[in-house]
Amino acid sequence: MSVNRPVVMSIAGFDPSGGAGILADIKTFEQHKVYGLGVLTANTIQSDKDVREVQWIPVLQIKEQIKLLMENWNLEWFKIGIVESSDVLQEVLLFILQHNPNAKIVWDPVLRSSSGFPFFKADHSIASLLKHITVLTPNLPEFEFLIGSDEEAVKLSQYTMIYLKGGHRENAQLGQDWLYWKGVKHILEPQVLGTTKHGSGCVLSSAICANLALNIPPISAFKKSKQYIEKVLNSNPSLLGWHT
Repeated sequence: MSVNRPVVMSIAGFDPSGGAGILADIKTFEQHKVYGLGVLTANTIQSDKDVREVQWIPVLQIKEQIKLLMENWNLEWFKIGIVESSDVLQEVLLFILQHNPNAKIVWDPVLRSSSGFPFFKADHSIASLLKHITVLTPNLPEFEFLIGSDEEAVKLSQYTMIYLKGGHRENAQLGQDWLYWKGVKHILEPQVLGTTKHGSGCVLSSAICANLALNIPPISAFKKSKQYIEKVLNSNPSLLGWHT
């Protein structure tokens, strides 16, 4: 393994179309010149347009995958995608931190697919879990479910960076994202607007994970990640973006 590339881990679902989930994460990592390891949380039966079924991986198997890889690589950065429930999320978070208390975790909270298929079951409040997460990348419905308000986001941002994607907000400029960090809300304007893409949230969050793993300062890392997803969104007119 080259010492010139950070090694990061994606903990996510398998999307056969390659547009989202672990395949999209690995493509994004490779384009950013970080080496990606992959741990499966689910196998999905889906296309770029429709999710038919999700077969969840038992949490014990998820942790066994993580454990073996952490025994072989000095991992600092992790990206988490779909998980079955808040209980599974809690087990995975605490398991990672037990093995590396300095681990930094990006969570893309995929609560449901764009076609409406539910992915995440909240068994209890996860407010306390958010403090274990380095970066949270919700869209507006996920932001409202997990955090609730702009004021709460400002408070939480003292220890968790929150990147609110702008695609679902009606009263804001299209493509404008908000970053809450250290009690301040930063506005990130789009450079170009693109077409809708399946898995764009996965790509953005894994780009953020990669750029931060490269020790790029946070504001610059978020801007670079936004530029990357805009490039993918404009790569072609289909629902599947190209990583080039």
